[in-house]
Amino acid sequence: MADKLERIYTVPLNKAYDYLRTRRTERAVKLLRAFAVRHMKVHEDNVRISAGVNALMWRTPSRSPRAG
Repeated sequence: MADKLERIYTVPLNKAYDYLRTRRTERAVKLLRAFAVRHMKVHEDNVRISAGVNALMWRTPSRSPRAG
């Protein structure tokens, strides 16, 4: 069994604020997925965002996305 590698990244979500207020969290999720594709060198179809992270991003109104 292959050893799993764990990394901690800080993902900049500031580009999400360039979009409509009602679409910011949707854009932040797309930015998170693109960040994972770029930095982990995997195909976009293989990137999965956990339910906990997704719930955390959608916890605030869609106009104010945040990851923490």
